[in-house]
Amino acid sequence: EQVYRYCYGSKTTPGTSPGQSVHNFYLSKTSTADWRSRALISYQAPSNWEVDEPGKSQEWGNLIHKVLSEVFLPEDLGPVLDQYQSTGILDAQERQLLFDLIMEFLGRPEVCAFFKPGLTIFSEKDIVTPGGKIFRPDRIVAEGDQVFVIDFKTGVVREKHSSQMRGYLHLLTEMGWPSVKGVVLYLDEKEPLYVS
Repeated sequence: EQVYRYCYGSKTTPGTSPGQSVHNFYLSKTSTADWRSRALISYQAPSNWEVDEPGKSQEWGNLIHKVLSEVFLPEDLGPVLDQYQSTGILDAQERQLLFDLIMEFLGRPEVCAFFKPGLTIFSEKDIVTPGGKIFRPDRIVAEGDQVFVIDFKTGVVREKHSSQMRGYLHLLTEMGWPSVKGVVLYLDEKEPLYVS
């Protein structure tokens, strides 16, 4: 059986003689494990993976979400993007690309209904459950007695989007909000997904 010596501390400390502050521990057994038995490796790339620039799709989606969280009316978009460009988050070409993409999105009849004057809008607000879980819908829009939970998506329609929305609707109903409806708005798809 091998015994390993492990030392820590300094050999000399002011006011002590050499070797006095060294502490020795003898390890009689060490355990190691092969990393291959502890790591799982996926051999399939995600469907939205940009091979030339991994992470670009997710970063782009996050950026679009962030911009939309700051836009309450279509005329807010230009100043919001100007701020992103002035702080170096976007260059001029990216700013124009985002402006064109989001203005086209905001111009859709099913989208512009949630970006008009007179609405009460809660953007990216946390909902904390009694158990301490935190949920954050992209937008809650109230117009009179009608309340809509809005979720923005940059990818393709997936069943988990409906499930996520049903969870938001359940939370708001339990909080006492009357007549709550859910809408998932896709930038890449023309048709919204309505959930009730």
